[in-house]
Amino acid sequence: MDKKQNILVTGGLGFLGTTLISQLCERAEELNIGKITILDSALFKDDGAIAILRDPRVELVIGDVRNKELLVKLVREHNVIYPLAALVGAPRCAKTPDEARAINYQQVLDIVNNADFNTTKIIYPHTNSIFGQSAVPVDENSEIQCLSIYATSKHKSENEVLAFGGISLRLATLAGLSYRQRKDLLVNSTILAALNPGYILMYEPHFQRNYISVRDAARAFIHALVNYDSMKGKAFNTGNTKLNCSKVELTQHIQRYLPKFIVKFDDFTKDPDQRSYIVKNDRLEATGFSCEDDFDVIIPQVIKGYKLLLECSSRHTNL
Repeated sequence: MDKKQNILVTGGLGFLGTTLISQLCERAEELNIGKITILDSALFKDDGAIAILRDPRVELVIGDVRNKELLVKLVREHNVIYPLAALVGAPRCAKTPDEARAINYQQVLDIVNNADFNTTKIIYPHTNSIFGQSAVPVDENSEIQCLSIYATSKHKSENEVLAFGGISLRLATLAGLSYRQRKDLLVNSTILAALNPGYILMYEPHFQRNYISVRDAARAFIHALVNYDSMKGKAFNTGNTKLNCSKVELTQHIQRYLPKFIVKFDDFTKDPDQRSYIVKNDRLEATGFSCEDDFDVIIPQVIKGYKLLLECSSRHTNL
């Protein structure tokens, strides 16, 4: 690995991006990293995200991935690209479908069309939302069922990346703490509800999901970079096999730490996210990757963080 790896991370100030960049900086010498450039619109304005800028290798370009001229210029200056910028989640994409297609698909198409096929590595964050509903465990050869604009736009992008010869990581639902926190993810939002107000109204509790900590997800993206030659051109389910469970089973895990957490069931409301499946992650595990964080790591960590946030919020309110 003689040539310096210059890395472009679109959406690098986000939940996954900040964790990934932090880990890249920790392993910069080992990975022979020259520079890490973040392209981000800085939409969320979270103070915590600025901590990743302390490393001298990290540069921030504030801009929109829909600015093709800017995006293409940066693509041509880097030989590793993580296109993390995305409009995430079925409900959000349904509200602004044109924006979802522009960010989730056109961005990736612009990257693929302007990257050097011979020298550029593209590692793409897909979603296992594409499996829709399945009564049997799903692997990379299972039927694709895109139930939302979000899943459809992301899957079209995966096709472009794989045709280029890149790697696609089909991410399970992320969980945990990061420099730019997301409270809307199912594990995180359920823990927050358990702490305040102390109960949750749950519909379709039997729906299954697969989960992975944001730390392990970032580790998987670096694993793909290290093992690029043997993994390129393939898609990999990227979750913690031990963390396949139903929504109600998730609440039971949380109740082990917060026993006063009350779960009430709504038998009439439909979940806006109709996904339900158990995911097999054997292909990624066969490359030598294994997750380190199970619920006994993730749940106490998130409880600790959210207790602090709630305490700070309460004190601020009482000033």
